[in-house]
Amino acid sequence: MCENGVNYTQLKLAFHQMIKANELLEKNLSQWKNIVDSAESECLSQLLEDSIKKTSGATCSLKSIFSEINRLSDEHHHENEITITKV
Repeated sequence: MCENGVNYTQLKLAFHQMIKANELLEKNLSQWKNIVDSAESECLSQLLEDSIKKTSGATCSLKSIFSEINRLSDEHHHENEITITKV
């Protein structure tokens, strides 16, 4: 559906892909942190931990955006529905 030049389906897909990419990034960072922890580099471990937290925060923000896109999509979809009632 397209409202005011916005195709909600494409927008949902784009944000869904960003969410999945961030989740994968967070998983990879966690795996690398586990490997680095055994190398006993406190600085590197801390940098990876900070990256994991920031990635997690970005994922939460993207999920909020995705929810708002869904809300807007549903809101606009219902405005364009036609109900036929028996006379």
